[in-house]
Amino acid sequence: MDRMDETSFLEGVDGETEARLRSAIPRPLPPGLVSSVERHKQRLADLVDSMRRAGLPESVICSSVRTVSSSFGDELIAAARSLTE
Repeated sequence: MDRMDETSFLEGVDGETEARLRSAIPRPLPPGLVSSVERHKQRLADLVDSMRRAGLPESVICSSVRTVSSSFGDELIAAARSLTE
């Protein structure tokens, strides 16, 4: 797997969560954190694909992605902070 751009996982994340993530994440991302981000990114992509195939409206899909992204942001911030403690 190619090393992802250290901020490419922020695509589609709401502005407030993005700001919190950018301020909390050390650069460059440690490999373990990169793999976690990649897993969550793939899960979000799978969720969106599944919801679209089910015929759900984009507004419902966006709301779901925001909710999942927000909770992932909290998890990611905690992981990043633990690296500096």
